[in-house]
Amino acid sequence: MRFSLPAIAAGGLVAVAVLTVADIATSQADTPALDDAVILSALAFTHDAEIEVGELGEKKGYAQEVKDMGKSFAAAHKAAKEEVKALGDKLDLKVGLPDDDPMRKAHDDTKARLGELEGRPFDKAWVDQQVTFHENALEKVKAMIPTATNEEVKALLGRTQTSVQTHLDAAKGLQTKIVATQ
Repeated sequence: MRFSLPAIAAGGLVAVAVLTVADIATSQADTPALDDAVILSALAFTHDAEIEVGELGEKKGYAQEVKDMGKSFAAAHKAAKEEVKALGDKLDLKVGLPDDDPMRKAHDDTKARLGELEGRPFDKAWVDQQVTFHENALEKVKAMIPTATNEEVKALLGRTQTSVQTHLDAAKGLQTKIVATQ
């Protein structure tokens, strides 16, 4: 039995915790590894979602640091998305989610919730969302590395893990600063 993309997505790549890392690890003995197309599809959608949320931070941020982080995160995710797409093309893998995938709804809900806020409440909610998102993403990426079958996909996941950790550290730093100034 393979994990479906919605199951992986629900596991937290968009901060919706249904399938946990423990579920993935426990299931390894009973099921084949996630396939590389599913992994790349989850990564590609995650980058799309983070581009949109980053651009929202850049546009709606009250503090300049939120605007700057949103811009920086969006740019980093655009570059990472291109890398995922290029690898998918190279490996002749179909990368993408169906229009009705539950990940899309979860992302739309997050954007709508953030979109209703203004000023400092927006900044706090946006940064909190970035911390939670990147914590969950880091766990998921770590869990996916041993399941990838292609060495280039594994290497991409390794680079992704490093960048997610960098974004998480930056978001936590800004979160601390925002809390201190309120």
